Amino acid sequence: MVQIVPWAAEWAPAFETLNREWLERDFSVEPLDEALFADPVGRILEPGGAIWFALEEGRAVGTVAAIRGGPLVFEMAKMAVAPAAQGRGVGRALAEAVIAHATAAGADRVRLLTDTKLAAAVRLYERLGFRRVAGAGVTGYARGDVQMELALPPGERGTSVPRGVNKAA
Repeated sequence: MVQIVPWAAEWAPAFETLNREWLERDFSVEPLDEALFADPVGRILEPGGAIWFALEEGRAVGTVAAIRGGPLVFEMAKMAVAPAAQGRGVGRALAEAVIAHATAAGADRVRLLTDTKLAAAVRLYERLGFRRVAGAGVTGYARGDVQMELALPPGERGTSVPRGVNKAA
């Protein structure tokens, strides 16, 4: 069984390792990636973001970050699931943790950048209610030809404890 847990220093190396695996396989590691890997606390957590890990039998098999993009916006970023754990709902559980966090923080939307090359990821995001948006801004990455956004329901914003934390996938 997979459990979704919030950032803990002991899992920090997995944030980089899991992400490097898919980046090096499908694209390349870019300067912005390196900056996030070098200082996830300063670049993601301290500005009001969050990072979660999917744990299975004491080892991290997935990770995702929620990066604050303003008072009402979070970016879902650095979603990575180990190949052996794919297809079992791990990515969905991680994405739900980001959505719950953004909702609880009072955000009105979650954005993300993905690529058509990552067809399974695009399908997951669409099933979660994300819609493609055009011209959402400069991304800072050479990769990524699909920008998506999920509008969060106003009645739920800022009222709940983030779901998905310590949730079994």
